[in-house]
Amino acid sequence: MIFIPDEWLEKKENLDAVYEILGTELYTELNLSERIDAAARKLRAIGEKEIAEKLRNGEIMLPS
Repeated sequence: MIFIPDEWLEKKENLDAVYEILGTELYTELNLSERIDAAARKLRAIGEKEIAEKLRNGEIMLPS
């Protein structure tokens, strides 16, 4: 499971949505760069730009 610190959230009420996006987009290592791009777009759409950038920059470790 990926851990997202509360400090990274723009809006704390988005926490469940963030985990939902990460869980549905990053469920496989196949086409990982495309999955990361899709997750980042969805995170930005809900206003979570910092988490989207951390994901794209490799600052969020994905489970193996």
